[in-house]
Amino acid sequence: MRRSLLQRIVFLCLFVSISIWFLLWNQSNKSNGLNLEMRQKLVHDLNYKINEMSKLVADNKSFLDKLQDISVRIQHEQHKPTSTTTRTTTTTTTKSTTKKTDTKLIIPIVVFAFNRPSVSQCLDLLVKYQPQGGSVNFPVVVSQDGNDITTSKVIQGYNDTHKISNYIRHPDPGESLIPPKHRGGLRGYYKLSMHYKWAITQVFSLFPTSDSILILEDDLEVAPDFFSYFSSMHNLLLRDPSILCISAWNDNGKTGQIDTGGEKMVYRSDFFPGLGWLLKRSTWDELEPKWPLAFWDDWIRHPDQMQGRACIRPEISRTKTFGRKGVSNGQFFDKHLKFIKLNDVNVDWSKEDLSYLEMQNYDRTFLTKVYSAPSVSLNELQSNAKPSEKEVRLEYTNSAVFKTFARALGIMEDLKSGVPRTAYHGIVSIMYSNRRVYIAPVQGWTGYDRSAS
Repeated sequence: MRRSLLQRIVFLCLFVSISIWFLLWNQSNKSNGLNLEMRQKLVHDLNYKINEMSKLVADNKSFLDKLQDISVRIQHEQHKPTSTTTRTTTTTTTKSTTKKTDTKLIIPIVVFAFNRPSVSQCLDLLVKYQPQGGSVNFPVVVSQDGNDITTSKVIQGYNDTHKISNYIRHPDPGESLIPPKHRGGLRGYYKLSMHYKWAITQVFSLFPTSDSILILEDDLEVAPDFFSYFSSMHNLLLRDPSILCISAWNDNGKTGQIDTGGEKMVYRSDFFPGLGWLLKRSTWDELEPKWPLAFWDDWIRHPDQMQGRACIRPEISRTKTFGRKGVSNGQFFDKHLKFIKLNDVNVDWSKEDLSYLEMQNYDRTFLTKVYSAPSVSLNELQSNAKPSEKEVRLEYTNSAVFKTFARALGIMEDLKSGVPRTAYHGIVSIMYSNRRVYIAPVQGWTGYDRSAS
């Protein structure tokens, strides 16, 4: 608001100055008495004022950015762990008092917002399913980019009623870092990537003892067991260095392509899904210095970032997007995303043994299961041949064949850095006509074709 007021004042001053100069110049033309020297002096004075005002704008922008940083630091101080519990032990001979620090795990959630007042759909479910008690705290931080007033009022309402932990605003970075040719339709990808880098850094600063962060966007609904899922998966993320992130999302999670009774089924994947994901602080320390100016999700999917690591994803998604409009202009939404099934079973994940997802356990079991399944052709699969076989394998020889199969079966066909969505060792697992289908490369597979897309 202050920046907007300042800009109006500056532009008003410029307008008045230019108007005065123009009148004087016009008058001088009419009176043949004003000489060239006086006109040059007027131009010099005007340029001087313009430069001074430009410096004023720059100084105030820097000042506003510093105020934002101070605000975040103050919130940081407010959330430093200060509570302790005291236990006094008395015996017949000694009396001692010890202090035990509260070691409750904190996993902050950052919700990225821009101009959707419907962010309330996301926040309402986070508030509704937020666990009371337990061993993990999930403070919710909403970070807004831009100045959409309606959205801001919605978020502020949650902040004022303490339904969220923090409300932070991304300082406008301007457009100097955006290539001129991308300042049209691609501007949003740059703004989003810069917002991600800033907000994740700020949230880790707000919660310095947190070893991970849960990342959501404002157009996501969450499942009833969302918090239980990530609480339990957190331990897996920390102990298995072969895992990059834990995701709530199945790219091929449409009804008809999933086992509707598979609410406890979870997989490893070479594809970064996003759309609700848990990231370690140490991984952020690795990614942050080289974070891209745009297209951050495809950048993560590149081998330079994945480095052979996998993500964890469920059979049935724990998030569902309702945001058709966004920087991607609804890409895939009408054909795929709006049909993704959101899990509605409240699984207690603390009772599940997740050790099978560790790489040394998972790879041997999963690959044996896939390549032990009988092989079928696409025609046999579509005609429901071998109906007694509840698990079958559909083999492909290259990316083009995979895409043909994907189109025929109605799953997402695009590849990122050569990796099909949900694939692990090139294998995509779906349900088709009520049986498990492994769309798998031929045995002897040597890796992804990174040139395929």
